[in-house]
Amino acid sequence: MTFTISEPEMRTGQSFTNWSGSVSTNPTAFYYPATIEEVQRIVRTLPAGQSVRTVGGGHSFTPVAAGTQAMISLDKLAGIMRIDTETKRVRFLAGTRLHRIPEYLQPFGLALANQGDIDVQSVAGAISTSTHGTGIEWTGFAGTVTGISLIDATGERRDYSIDPDPDMLRLVTVSLGALGVVVEVEMQCVDAFDLLAEEGAESLDAVLDSWEERSRAVDHYEAFWFPHTGRAMVKSNTRLAPGVRAPGGEPKVRGKLTRFLEDDVIGNGAFAASLAVARAIPRTTPVLNNIAASAMAANRYRSRAHDVFATPRRVRFHEMEFAVPLEAGPEAVREINREFERRNWLIPFPWSCAPPPRTM
Repeated sequence: MTFTISEPEMRTGQSFTNWSGSVSTNPTAFYYPATIEEVQRIVRTLPAGQSVRTVGGGHSFTPVAAGTQAMISLDKLAGIMRIDTETKRVRFLAGTRLHRIPEYLQPFGLALANQGDIDVQSVAGAISTSTHGTGIEWTGFAGTVTGISLIDATGERRDYSIDPDPDMLRLVTVSLGALGVVVEVEMQCVDAFDLLAEEGAESLDAVLDSWEERSRAVDHYEAFWFPHTGRAMVKSNTRLAPGVRAPGGEPKVRGKLTRFLEDDVIGNGAFAASLAVARAIPRTTPVLNNIAASAMAANRYRSRAHDVFATPRRVRFHEMEFAVPLEAGPEAVREINREFERRNWLIPFPWSCAPPPRTM
């Protein structure tokens, strides 16, 4: 009997740039394994002392995935390995992109428990960097993990599960790639659900004065503040089981044309044009921000959860996040606003303010 050992695809001279364009590197070798065994072979055959970095969607704003020596892409390591419909646990290959998961889960009536507003990341990248969504009663991606498999520095497979040892699983979940190459992730999913989305512009002071009350009143709440204005766009999302009537009556259904006009033409096209003007003529920033804040209209619609959570982001940006206790949020935003004024900084990009999700 003859056994054939597959060789992982390896490219040289290929550069890497992250999603925002803020990080670039030129590794000596770029590997594209299609199986877990190929990942093991890559690790075991690396020259002594050579490091390797793993990248999924490349969405991190930091250089965490950028290697100067070897890099491993998880793009070919994608799909569902196993679904337990009783426990609602789903095991994914690590390179599975978040935006593909809804179509995978739909036939089983399942969904991810929570999502952020960007879904280009890989499963492994999202959990390894503690990517999260909104809602104080809902955890981020890492908190839904029930099992992880990774290839360690010796090329051995290590399996961790929440059942025999939840503490160990929690220790290895948000690893930033430091403990090995994550190859499989098992996540606790939930029954498929809709979101009733209610959006509109409000006074920033009114939002901050009732921040805790608003944060606890709905399942998912967030606000986008346009600096140099007293206005914020607020988003309140309420979870609904499919077929259950929405409180206050059924809202409109956003068709493809409506979504294109709202998300792409206005949300991305007009915003990109505004940023271009602000970069060219910085002093126009306050005027442009006020126009943007004034143009925000009230909107109420219902759709499947992932269609509401995630929004197309054509405008690339560089982001950093800070977490403070829920009750400290309003004063933190006001202090940032005062600092902008003291330093005469002109900020054309809106700030996202959301209650921190539950950690586990």
